[in-house]
Amino acid sequence: MWERLSTLGAALADGVTARREWVAGSAYPLAAYDRFRRDIPIRPPPGSLPEPARGAVVILVDAAVAAPFLIRATLRSLQEQSIREWRAVIAAPSATRSHPVASFADIDARMRFVAPDDIVAHLSDAVHVLPIVAGTVLDGEALAWLVFAVNRTGARAVFADHDHGIVDPLLGLVRAEPWLPGTFDPYCHGSDAAVVLADVSVAQRALTEPLAGCSIQRRILDNAGPVAHVARLLGTMLTLPLAAQGGRTCEDDAVPGRLEVTADHAGP
Repeated sequence: MWERLSTLGAALADGVTARREWVAGSAYPLAAYDRFRRDIPIRPPPGSLPEPARGAVVILVDAAVAAPFLIRATLRSLQEQSIREWRAVIAAPSATRSHPVASFADIDARMRFVAPDDIVAHLSDAVHVLPIVAGTVLDGEALAWLVFAVNRTGARAVFADHDHGIVDPLLGLVRAEPWLPGTFDPYCHGSDAAVVLADVSVAQRALTEPLAGCSIQRRILDNAGPVAHVARLLGTMLTLPLAAQGGRTCEDDAVPGRLEVTADHAGP
């Protein structure tokens, strides 16, 4: 019997070793983070999730200083959400509201561009608010996971993981630098959460009682009491493409500076 147990133990040990080797070989090193994000999509939350009531979820987009490229990226990601019932309020200066990017609101009735001072007036029918900075690209399952977490936990605010990215002409969206907190402890984080869904009363308080030098996401999480963490990478914070950063000299988004014709290079 002891020989049989010894043989069985050796077989189990070999199996454990083989499994560990397989796991180690299949893991993604940090240098391959972008490949990991491309290979492993975010799956939908478990079970069936009822659609929120019309207008119950409001995405508040801070576009005060954002380039139109970043605004477009955020609004397109909203249109790709698996949850269809949402409203987007884009707070932008008059120059942006008269820019072609504001035509999103002409073709999608769920979107509206407003002056920054008019934000609170557009939250009257909301139940939950998701404040994001223009340039934040949400995963297609982001709203589904956030609403699922709110319904499951009853928390007045939930937050998720995010990373950073840039659009490459050949590779498309390239991601890096994930923000992966274990628990919400602002003293241990180098930056604030980028994806936060909150009860409308908590969001309104954060909007009307601002604290200098503190993001609205931080103010929400500080004032919401117990919060829930969705351990999923639900957002990517974009920066302008390198070509736009290095070559743009014109304020008009439709006239990139790198394509500007100068007198020295003008044709006959």
